[in-house]
Amino acid sequence: MGNKNKGKVIQMLSPENYIRKKARTLPIFECLINNDWEESGVASIVIARAHTNENITFCLYLVDLYCLGVKDSFYKFNITQTEYRNFVEKLEETMEIEIADYVLVHNIILSGIEFAEEYGFKPNKDFTSVTEYMLEEDNDDIELIEIECGKDGRPLYVQGPFDDSAKANKIIKQLQHTAGKGNYDFIQEVKPGFEDDWDDEDEYNEVNLEEMGVEFMQYYNRLAKLNNDEFGDLIVLLQSIVDEMMDIDEYNLFYDELIEELTSIEIDHDNIPNKILGIDDDNLPISNEIKLEFLSILYKGTLKQKKKQVKVFSQNKGIDAAIDYAELIIEGLDRSKKYVSKLKEAAEKYPNYAILQIKWTKNRIVAEEKLELLPHYPCRLENYFKGRKSIHPWEYFCYLDIYTHLVLAEHNFAKIDALKAVLTELDINDEEASALFVLINMFQIEIVAGYFKEEYNL
Repeated sequence: MGNKNKGKVIQMLSPENYIRKKARTLPIFECLINNDWEESGVASIVIARAHTNENITFCLYLVDLYCLGVKDSFYKFNITQTEYRNFVEKLEETMEIEIADYVLVHNIILSGIEFAEEYGFKPNKDFTSVTEYMLEEDNDDIELIEIECGKDGRPLYVQGPFDDSAKANKIIKQLQHTAGKGNYDFIQEVKPGFEDDWDDEDEYNEVNLEEMGVEFMQYYNRLAKLNNDEFGDLIVLLQSIVDEMMDIDEYNLFYDELIEELTSIEIDHDNIPNKILGIDDDNLPISNEIKLEFLSILYKGTLKQKKKQVKVFSQNKGIDAAIDYAELIIEGLDRSKKYVSKLKEAAEKYPNYAILQIKWTKNRIVAEEKLELLPHYPCRLENYFKGRKSIHPWEYFCYLDIYTHLVLAEHNFAKIDALKAVLTELDINDEEASALFVLINMFQIEIVAGYFKEEYNL
């Protein structure tokens, strides 16, 4: 009898684990690169490997040879050659590409990473977690080719159209710390039709902390009267002050820790789990209508509308935890004097109800309880969602809200600013992100104002 599996990929591993463990056993199909990589300083590289069934797994690497190393990377696993060719054709619409020798692209990628690491820049997280394993091991079997990195012997940061001013500022501060002022170059790339709001690097680059403090306090003393443009200017100034005050090495350390922690669980937008209603048994049949009623209370309506919704919702049977949670929302919005006692009672009644436990922890932080005494401290995802592979977006936002309050309570400039940067990369909508940014910015404003009052008597 013939082997039915001959010529097929038996996928016993996830695509990510397959690439990590077995990609190097697949023969190289082809390697591609943009033909102007030496002139532009940016290499877009495709490394494709062929399976025994003639399907293709490929990885793409965007390598900034001037400064940042591997800025982006992604993969496609076990696709047909037709799908692969369609991808290459779309790539050719944006750049001229050519076939390259594997040894060349191997050296380009690793040279870019090595150069970037000299200045404290790490490769994209998808590279270190997955696509790095598409490369051959870097040993004596790979010929060493000298690849020129940097521009005229020093780093050049080109701010692309997707690098906002906050991100660009971080990169420049990193270069100031590692390369030293005057030992790097900076260019802002602006799309046609966009105003250039960066005259040089940071408009406060040559201004000392006390001088920034004087301007900051002028804004702060009329904070309630600032118009939108003035408040925007204050936030730019605030970021420059924070950058000046914080330790960049601490910032990088916290950034990596926060990315790892806050992306350690999948956010499922397609399903509403029973656990969001406080029901541990995922197999218990709960109608989707009831779940949508609950989400409507969470996301929509004025206080008056929510009261009516809760009244109707509370008539459902078997979801007592969710009903208590919904009623607590009304108590909180109504500023009821009984809110805290009812919240504590509910938290004790439902110890495994994640969003309720998160609400209780937030209350203790706001009450300025010692952090080490907080319920579920140190308040990691696993402390609330133990054993869960995915959570609902509302659960995730509740967690990010409590975690943001926790970080703010620690009063660590570097960690607070790292969190602000990490929030831009998380799976949350703009409205949720904006709420957290406002919280962080207002907290930073008060802390910075207190600092200038105490240190400089401003």
